[in-house]
Amino acid sequence: MGIVFGYVALVVSGFTAIYAVIAGIVMGHRLGKNEVPLKSALSVTFLPVLLVPMVIYLIVAAFHVGEMGQGVVTLSGILGAAFFMERLSMSFLMPLTAAVFSIALIVARLRRQNSQRGL
Repeated sequence: MGIVFGYVALVVSGFTAIYAVIAGIVMGHRLGKNEVPLKSALSVTFLPVLLVPMVIYLIVAAFHVGEMGQGVVTLSGILGAAFFMERLSMSFLMPLTAAVFSIALIVARLRRQNSQRGL
């Protein structure tokens, strides 16, 4: 059962990476055109990238430790998985999201400036 949850966590992490790219493009573009405030654009883009993988790995760790029957290690196993996922999220997903977000923001601002000049 634990391996099934491992694969589910892997798939959810992949979908989170896809969400990071799409949300970065859309919200960066909308922010560049001044359609949304900065705070809401950042929260829609970055909060799910931080929270979704961590919650999934918490659930996977809870089931994995529960299967092993080690009730004593449950909390440390869950916290270990959460810290691992936060490291993965901070080292891969957040920079990816930030790069896509900033590129979309720059492109939207350049397009707006060029359209104002009549180019």
